[in-house]
Amino acid sequence: MTVDTKIADIRGRELKALTVISHAIRYLKDHLTKSLENRGSGIKTEEILWVLTVPAIWDDTAKLFMRKAAQEVH
Repeated sequence: MTVDTKIADIRGRELKALTVISHAIRYLKDHLTKSLENRGSGIKTEEILWVLTVPAIWDDTAKLFMRKAAQEVH
């Protein structure tokens, strides 16, 4: 997978995979943030050190793809 890879939905409409994965990561981040707020934890997003792990067997291109997807979230 590269930063230019496109994926299609069930209707055949294509979108950059980078955009799709970035939105998925953003959703997870926002969901956690809202859950922490709802529980009154007092933890702020700025206080969290985010870590995204990838399998060691992935090649450098795939790792770069995930890094760029995570960077788009900020």
